[in-house]
This record gives sequence, structure tokens and C-alpha cells, in this order.
Amino acid sequence: MKRALVALSTSLFWVGLLLASCSDAPGTVVVVKEASSDGPALPSDAGTANPDGGQAAADGGTDAKPSADAGAADTAAADAAAIDAGPPPPLVLTSTAFADGALIPTKYTCNTPLAAAPSPPLAWTGGPAAASYAVVMIDESLPGPNNVHWVIYDLASATPPLPEGVPAGYAIVAPSAHQARDSFASQFAYFHPCPPPAIHTYAFTLYALDVAVLPVAMSTTTATVITQIKAHMTASARLTGKYAGI
Repeated sequence: MKRALVALSTSLFWVGLLLASCSDAPGTVVVVKEASSDGPALPSDAGTANPDGGQAAADGGTDAKPSADAGAADTAAADAAAIDAGPPPPLVLTSTAFADGALIPTKYTCNTPLAAAPSPPLAWTGGPAAASYAVVMIDESLPGPNNVHWVIYDLASATPPLPEGVPAGYAIVAPSAHQARDSFASQFAYFHPCPPPAIHTYAFTLYALDVAVLPVAMSTTTATVITQIKAHMTASARLTGKYAGI
């Protein structure tokens, strides 16, 4: 009997101690194992809960959010920059020799005082990025297809303004380019305006192309060269001049 009372007293002591520990650590769940014949019941660590653990895990899931937000901001900035840039300015063809729609100076016609009429200087600005350029000059007052005065193509995108007096020849060096035959003298060169005593309108058309070299050869007809130019055109610009023969 005395031994049983000692065991009961010891068990009550441990229970009191465990209850005191629980009051100091709120949120801790204590499981009291059933006392064995050899000793008092002992507390178990199993089942101890961490009330902050779930929140910490939830907080950890937000670590990637700043990175995602930064990517979205970069994309929005790029889109805004593209919108602000807008379309490229239009392609414009000009000449220091005459204004658009004005008379072509005699110097560039069959009535030139020079030994041979040079081609007029040409320059261009704006337009989309191009792999190459081409210029076609026709007499718009002359009906039919045989009205081509000049075709120069494969002009590199970095070509500076065309100078006055582009040399004759199929393949030229300055500027680096190719030329097709004209409709009048059948030469790989600029052919000057030489109309009858009536005003004719001559159109210089600049073409921005999507290829650096046209798929044509020296033997290709002028009509086919022009067809290829138009097939690869991404933009164009016109400059017109007038002249009346003497």
C-alpha cells in the first residue's frame, strides 16, 4: 500500500510540472503517456505545433513576385517605347538641281552645253530600313512602255546622295550599283530628256527594296528589271521635273 502511494504521489508531481510548463508555452500540445509500471508518465514532443510555421511558408511563396513584377514592367516599358517611336517618316526624294514639279535645267537635257548631259544629283531621306535602293526615270508624257530614260539599282543602303554625272556602264563603282538599258539609245546609262517642242513631265522614282541585290543579270530586259524592283519594293518616293524641247 505504501509503495502504491509513493507511485501515485510521483505521478501527481510530474502532472503538475507538465501543467505548469504548458501555461508558460501557449500553443504547445502535450501528450501524457500512460505510466508504466516502472515510472511516471512522460511528455511527448510529438504533436508540438508551431503556430507561426504556416505563415512563414506562406510568406516564402511571395519571394518570386518582385521578379515577375519587374518583368512585366520591362515589357510595358518596351511597348511604350515602340508606341512613342511610331512609324518611320515618309521616304522623300529631292534634287539640288531642281524642285519637285519645276523645269529641269538645260544642263541635264539634250540641249546641254556640255559634251554629254550628266544625270542630275539626287538625295533621299526617311522611309523604312532598306537593304538597297533603286531609281527609275521615265517620260510620263510619252505613252507606251518604251519611255525609260534611266534605271539604276543595287544601290547599297548606306549610299550617300547620288552625285551629278553617274558614269555609264552596267556595273559601276562610284557609286557601287548596276544599271539597265534605256529605251532610246539602249545604253547602260542615264539618257537625257529630249522631247519635241512641247512640255514633257519626267518622273524620277526612288524605291526602297528588301533585297541587297536584285535577282537579275546584265542580259535581263529593262522591263523585267523594273518588274523585279517593284516586286521587292517596301516604299517609294517621286520627284518630277518638266522640260520642253527646242
